[in-house]
Amino acid sequence: MIDTNTLKMPKFSQSQQICFLGGVGQIIDCRAESGVWLYMVKMNLDRELNIQRLGSETTVLLYEAEISSGSKHSIDPENL
Repeated sequence: MIDTNTLKMPKFSQSQQICFLGGVGQIIDCRAESGVWLYMVKMNLDRELNIQRLGSETTVLLYEAEISSGSKHSIDPENL
């Protein structure tokens, strides 16, 4: 079991709109795992997205370092 008292508070909160390399979405939940924050993110329906999905909405798990609170167009993949 991870001692979450040694972790900093999570950067992102439940229901917050975020972006990441694969698109944009909303935080559903987060939990500490292996000393870092792991977020469950529901991807927004985005017709511009050109990747295969299981449905019109997909939920992904992302580490805090993979998430940005800025606009999806401001993410530079080389800085991730």
